[in-house]
Amino acid sequence: MRFLKRQRLAHVSPWVLAAACGLLALIIGVFAVNNYRRDKVLMTQILVEKGTTLIRFVSSSARSSLFSGLRNGQDILNLWPEYVQQILKHASGHPGLHYLAIVDPDGFIYSCSEPDRCRQKVSPSTKAFLQTLKDDLPESGTFRYRIGKDSGRQVFQVAAKFPPFGRQFLNSVVPRLSSSRHPAQSRQRQPLFHGLDIDLVFQLEELNRQEKIILVELDLAHFNRALGRKKLEIVFLSIVLLLVGVGGWISILTLEGLKGSQSRLRKVEEELRRSERLAALGKMAAGVAHELRNPLSSIKGLALLLRTRVSGNAHDIETADILVQEVERLNRSISELLDYARPQQLQKEGVDLQELLHKSVSLIRIDAEASGVVVAEQFPDSPLPMVQADADKLTQVFLNLLLNAVQAMEHGGKVRVTAGKKESFVEVMVTDTGCGIGTENIDRVLDPYFTTKPEGTGLGLAMSAKIIEEHGGSIRIHSGEGKGCSVQVLIPC
Repeated sequence: MRFLKRQRLAHVSPWVLAAACGLLALIIGVFAVNNYRRDKVLMTQILVEKGTTLIRFVSSSARSSLFSGLRNGQDILNLWPEYVQQILKHASGHPGLHYLAIVDPDGFIYSCSEPDRCRQKVSPSTKAFLQTLKDDLPESGTFRYRIGKDSGRQVFQVAAKFPPFGRQFLNSVVPRLSSSRHPAQSRQRQPLFHGLDIDLVFQLEELNRQEKIILVELDLAHFNRALGRKKLEIVFLSIVLLLVGVGGWISILTLEGLKGSQSRLRKVEEELRRSERLAALGKMAAGVAHELRNPLSSIKGLALLLRTRVSGNAHDIETADILVQEVERLNRSISELLDYARPQQLQKEGVDLQELLHKSVSLIRIDAEASGVVVAEQFPDSPLPMVQADADKLTQVFLNLLLNAVQAMEHGGKVRVTAGKKESFVEVMVTDTGCGIGTENIDRVLDPYFTTKPEGTGLGLAMSAKIIEEHGGSIRIHSGEGKGCSVQVLIPC
């Protein structure tokens, strides 16, 4: 049986498979992180928009309340905290809101949607956050936000400076107030300052001097729950993508493995058919050899008798000798055929392959030198392991391989014999620089009676392969037309 390489599910290195899986996991990881960050930024923007909307609501409602108080002639400076407190209380029903407050830059709370917090100070972390607004201009509408902990809970805070009441607002409000007052009241009021009621101007400027900050604190529980759901969705999606990728890879490997299995199955079927043909050939050869040997013995006897009777004729003596030689050659061929057909009786013992190879090389060295062939031996420094084998049979195998190599180089060349341990086998390589074997014949050289030599029987390599297989080993031939030949022999150790 030919030596076949051990097949894998797919011709892919495990390192390549690991690298592909790692790259797939990296891509999915980057995708998941980017999705999570995008969702977090989006939800942060939603909270910021929510906070700034509340800030604008408080600012616009405060202006409306101030306008209403001015129109009714109320003392806006004293009633201002009450206006703001009502506005904050009205906004406190907004979902997801912890509280709304008007504070100064030092963290003192003037008004708050939670009355218990009034006249208190905010936490140090919130105060530090408010200090970041000190360089912002109130008219710019700039706001800031942070995500942090306050009083042991995680909060989202948005803050902006309270916009002042400018002269444009006063110019639009005060003329209406002056025209709507009773004439008697108008005569008792102080004169207008640049067209404005001077006491109203003083009150508004006093309010403007009181620097205030609108602070919005939102509940992060809903935000965290939404992020948690997004994170869970991303994890599930990543697992699904990873499973799809791995499943696709496994499908590819399975298809490739199935393709390889079909190819191996075809090779096994071919090998089985070949074995059946060889078995039938062996049985037929044994029967033919048995039937031919008796007539050949009679022919040889008659040829010897004829030789004695024609002793006076040299030509007839030569003819009788040729007849005897051809009968003996046929007997040797029949013996080889019988040896190939019948099971070998191996006499196994511990064999030093290095010593056996050296002995085989010594036996053919004279013939090699006569043909101009150099034979080189290359063995490892450490001794080769002993093998349980029939020394005579192995000598027959290696002599056959060496003689074939020498005969393949009619005009000289080089034969190299190497040996070494390979897994649980001892590997012997016989390599020559001869004419090589054509690709159309490489699969047939181990078949019995196949030969390219005019004088060959075609049983040498077939017999060698049979002997090695009976030792539990294998033979494989690597060659190409004009590229020399390399024969690999594996023997279990």
